[in-house]
Amino acid sequence: MKVQPLTDFPEDRLGEPGPRWLQAPAPKIGRRKAPPPEEVELEWGRSMISKGNEVWLVKLEGVESPEEAAELRGYMLLIPASAREPLEDEDEFYVQDLVGLRVVLQATGEEIGHVSDVFDGTGTHDVLRIQLSPAKLAQLAAAAAAASSSSSNEVEEEGEEAAAAGGGGGGQRHVLLPFAKAMVPVVDLKGRVMEVTPPEGLLELAAPSNMRRPRRENRGRRERRRTRPKGHGAAQSGAAAAGAPGGALHSNVE
Repeated sequence: MKVQPLTDFPEDRLGEPGPRWLQAPAPKIGRRKAPPPEEVELEWGRSMISKGNEVWLVKLEGVESPEEAAELRGYMLLIPASAREPLEDEDEFYVQDLVGLRVVLQATGEEIGHVSDVFDGTGTHDVLRIQLSPAKLAQLAAAAAAASSSSSNEVEEEGEEAAAAGGGGGGQRHVLLPFAKAMVPVVDLKGRVMEVTPPEGLLELAAPSNMRRPRRENRGRRERRRTRPKGHGAAQSGAAAAGAPGGALHSNVE
């Protein structure tokens, strides 16, 4: 079967025979979670170029026909967290270690949310997706409503409605922050907290009063490590893993 590597160590992850774990995709309907990953045996793997991109052809034990391989389309091929390589650079982190960290403003110590994902950057660094907490959303909505109250009663009422929606059960608003050391000076994995210094006005852009229709987004996970550029240097990528058996997101099966 053909596999798209999401790791910086494809030779080790896809070329070395041994146990791996298959993670089925989460159901598209409802909020049910994906079933636990199942252990499989990787018999062999080799790289190839397809449509200008590197992909891997792998053979899993028990998958003997194209029809059986097609049934695994969209599955993830995983490794356990214990298989991760140690990181030597203090500014390198595995994505799965960053996801879930509490995010606080370094200047005030105020908690504003948590890291919900990390994306490949198109410039010199990667990007953190920070999901704002309901409390922070309500605070931003109140500030936006107060600022708009001088315009008209209609605008004020609209701001109040958005504040109620943001402070209640919504809580899905987020901001994107470059993973640069100037903006993320402290990453405390043991304390499960990250200190940030966002640009002025960034959080206000996520004020619920500006929200019209919430967007549903896929929360992709990639087996990569992230490096905070020092100054404006480029971020480096690496391998990552997470969770118990098979918790490390590894490859996308096609």
